[in-house]
Amino acid sequence: MRIKVFGPFGLARNLDEKGWLDIEEGATLGQAIHKIGLPTTFARIVRVALNGQTQPMDTVLKEGDVISFFALIYGG
Repeated sequence: MRIKVFGPFGLARNLDEKGWLDIEEGATLGQAIHKIGLPTTFARIVRVALNGQTQPMDTVLKEGDVISFFALIYGG
């Protein structure tokens, strides 16, 4: 199955050129984060959203789901 991943640019692995990740059926949000090569501590530093909403890491993914990452603190 395929899910779409937006960011963190330059840090994610295993994505195609358009940001899609191929992952096995029944995979969880936490497993997807691991597959793109991000440590679980990274998920504590940023907000991870599944289809625009915060979800537990054990949430089972569905075809076409969208994972997004947002920094909790911005500065300038």
